[in-house]
Amino acid sequence: MTLYIRTKSDPMSAAASLKAKVHDVDRNQPVYDVKSMEELRGEETSGVHASADMMSMFAVIALVLAATGVYAVISYSVVQRTHEVGVRIALGASSGDVLRLTLRRAFYLAGIGLAIGLPAAIALMRLMSSLLFNVVALDWTVFAFYTLVLAFSAALAGYIPARRATKVDPLDALRHE
Repeated sequence: MTLYIRTKSDPMSAAASLKAKVHDVDRNQPVYDVKSMEELRGEETSGVHASADMMSMFAVIALVLAATGVYAVISYSVVQRTHEVGVRIALGASSGDVLRLTLRRAFYLAGIGLAIGLPAAIALMRLMSSLLFNVVALDWTVFAFYTLVLAFSAALAGYIPARRATKVDPLDALRHE
């Protein structure tokens, strides 16, 4: 049997008089595990908050790893074309043309990744929300934020090596070829 009481003062100060009243009615009735509602609520939700904090931490780690991976792949693809860029500069291409060319390639790769990743993420999110109790199906603001972070990482991954590639000495590029 569980008994709940409402008090205007400290609930734990009323516990002694409550025990006495229960024992006046029935001497053999045990009174134990006396707690305030704050303590009960804290016990019930402490695991939930810890789990939510842990999941948020894992989400941030996953975002950093994904952004780093996107940066590494796109940056590597741009660096692989450095000699081609040097040849283009030697043949008369301007720095702006080279920058646009390499950024177009970086955005192309990022676009392919987003075109594959976004529908897969939405599908997996819906699947997980149907399997887990009381999980929000889709939080568009968080989803959009993560997508923008990854897109920004792709843009930065294309821009930095492309900027470096525009400074390639055409003679070094021609000697390499």
